[in-house]
Amino acid sequence: MIATDLFLPLARAVARQEGLESMAVVTVSHPVGGVEPHVLDERLAAAVDRVAEALLSSPEEVRTVSVPAVHDAPGDVLEFLAFADGRRWSDGLPLVPPTEELVARAVAATGRAAGEVLGLVPPSNRGATVGAVAANAVMAGCPPELMPVVVAAVEAALVPSFNLQALTTTTHPVTPLVIVHGPVAERLGFNGGANVFGQGNRANAGVGRALRLVLQNIGEARPGRPTGPPTGRRASTRTASPRTPPLRSARSTKSAAAVPRVR
Repeated sequence: MIATDLFLPLARAVARQEGLESMAVVTVSHPVGGVEPHVLDERLAAAVDRVAEALLSSPEEVRTVSVPAVHDAPGDVLEFLAFADGRRWSDGLPLVPPTEELVARAVAATGRAAGEVLGLVPPSNRGATVGAVAANAVMAGCPPELMPVVVAAVEAALVPSFNLQALTTTTHPVTPLVIVHGPVAERLGFNGGANVFGQGNRANAGVGRALRLVLQNIGEARPGRPTGPPTGRRASTRTASPRTPPLRSARSTKSAAAVPRVR
């Protein structure tokens, strides 16, 4: 595989997705667009020998390291924050320690088994179990009653037509937008009016943050590893007011049926 040096982490991630983790990757200097043709010719010529060497070499042995489902984390809050930050679990804001009790309560609120896999989260293509999603939702500060919405948001993001792979690996500053609509929005206290994208609402902030942590900690969509948006991105949650017409009226029955529902 040939990639620019800036996109080496993404190239590795794509190779891993395809079961080719040991594939050799040859890099050329970034960028390849917007440069003079003779400069690009020089870069490619300099890479010819490395490409030939990679094609003739034997694949390196890949070692699989198991990751524990439960971690022994410190009980002190400040120590836990340092512990989580050191493992890149954090989005930069304080996290709620996902104790076994809190995660169990979050899983119970979904009515589903902890080991149920909702889908594969790109770019790592690791399986998102209900238990793993619950742990990230707990860290995001979501109370148990928000869990059905968090699960629905994850399932919606994993619909193939949403193209989460592109969204999580592009250099453009894009991010998912979750729209919570209907009676559940009012029942759970989502804000669909003034300051909808602002601070001060736990439901709005919690669901959006939970989705971002799922993409980061399960999908491994982190800045530079393998994503690289120059200005960063944030996941946000928006609710449409329950007083507005149902979303079904604005789309076909077939497409509306593909939207996860929370009752």
